[in-house]
Amino acid sequence: MLVAIYNAWDHELLRQSVDNILKAVDKVIIVYSNHSNKGEKLRFPVEQFADCSLIQHEPDLGLIPHKNEQNKRNAGLRFAQEIGANYFIMLDGDEFYQPEDVRFWYEYLRHSSLSGLVCRSHVYFGKPTLTIGEDTTYVPFIHKIVPGLKFVFTQDYPYTRHEGKLRIDPTRRLNITANVRLIGCIMHHYSYLRKDIDQKINNSSAESLKKVADVIKNDLKNAEKGYFCQYYGKELIEAPNLFNL
Repeated sequence: MLVAIYNAWDHELLRQSVDNILKAVDKVIIVYSNHSNKGEKLRFPVEQFADCSLIQHEPDLGLIPHKNEQNKRNAGLRFAQEIGANYFIMLDGDEFYQPEDVRFWYEYLRHSSLSGLVCRSHVYFGKPTLTIGEDTTYVPFIHKIVPGLKFVFTQDYPYTRHEGKLRIDPTRRLNITANVRLIGCIMHHYSYLRKDIDQKINNSSAESLKKVADVIKNDLKNAEKGYFCQYYGKELIEAPNLFNL
């Protein structure tokens, strides 16, 4: 059984992402909270996700945001283990995969001796049809669930550092040190397709966003094909609206 596990607080694109991934997985688990890792309150609309397994997990505001995020991911992974899932894919609510890619690589992993797969990501900026192209970030994709598997703060997870750069979100690294392969799949990240960009900036576990908030807002204001996005240091290019956002 392949399950998708979501970390959720801001749910602006979550329903669309869930509808998309349900075409490729057996079950969706959403670990949600009514407070951000910074304490901002936003009620999670549980009634909109009756087709998912819902787990409420509120942050401990005495902990750093990254630790709360990691705890939330581990809560979802524990639940997946309890219901007998064999494989999982971890997502946030603004992340999308082509369902046929998920199905293909799931079968690939199932018939291999690998523990997991890592993929590259494309970031979309301002509109679902504008992208910077490939980001420097890699994303843990599908992994086999085994006893003792958990998210940990480590640099030993494969591809955490690759080609001289840190590639993987600290809260997404697992206690695996080998048998993970970087594959030719893309995670489509609509992280800057927001009605309220301040909400994202103020509540992100990545503190660095606050330092460049004005740059991001200016880039969003001017986002169009050919515009040089200062935040990413790349020119925005046109892309198809793959998920009808």
